[in-house]
Amino acid sequence: MNRSKIVNLISNLGILCFLLLFVYAACHYPGGSQFDADSIGFDWVNNYWCDLLFSPTSYGKENPSKPIAIAAMSVLCISMYLFFYSFSIQLSKNKCWKNSLQCFGFLAMLFGFLISTSYHNLMIILSSSCGIIVLLAILLGLKKHQLKFFLFSGTFCLLLLLANNLIYYTPLSKAYLPLIQKITFLLVLLWTVALNVYLFQLNSKVGSKDFNGNC
Repeated sequence: MNRSKIVNLISNLGILCFLLLFVYAACHYPGGSQFDADSIGFDWVNNYWCDLLFSPTSYGKENPSKPIAIAAMSVLCISMYLFFYSFSIQLSKNKCWKNSLQCFGFLAMLFGFLISTSYHNLMIILSSSCGIIVLLAILLGLKKHQLKFFLFSGTFCLLLLLANNLIYYTPLSKAYLPLIQKITFLLVLLWTVALNVYLFQLNSKVGSKDFNGNC
């Protein structure tokens, strides 16, 4: 098994691990949401993912889910960066494109990990900005190789990410944003897993060297 296939596999296993840790952390969340500070437990409609990352919670309760959520975030950031790295070395020989994707991918994940700090709002802005740049670079690579299914589904994911930011940073109602956030999260991760599987299978058939040679 070559290096690229191993990275694809580790990335997908990490994403699965993140999802399991996310659910586990949610099970330990004491309660409190944007509509009811006295609610009990994690509300999948009204609680944000970020609510799991703070102790005490934004609603003044001790939060035993924080270390689990931070561990989950660490696994996710590493797994996503591995995906960015693998994608960059398998789908292009353009050095500038590779370096840009890897650099902005690293920054997006670094800022994403730091959203649990007191610089939460700033880190969200920086992580979202870098993440959108990375996704645009990935879509460009998909377009170049005419991978239409991943291009269209990735574009849909990009539109969802933009919608999340539009709702968050404008006066639009945030009533459904926590739910939209989770749907976006899940679809982006499923898209990533599917693309990792595609790259893994592609390596099995032709080898990354042969594929890169066609770029």
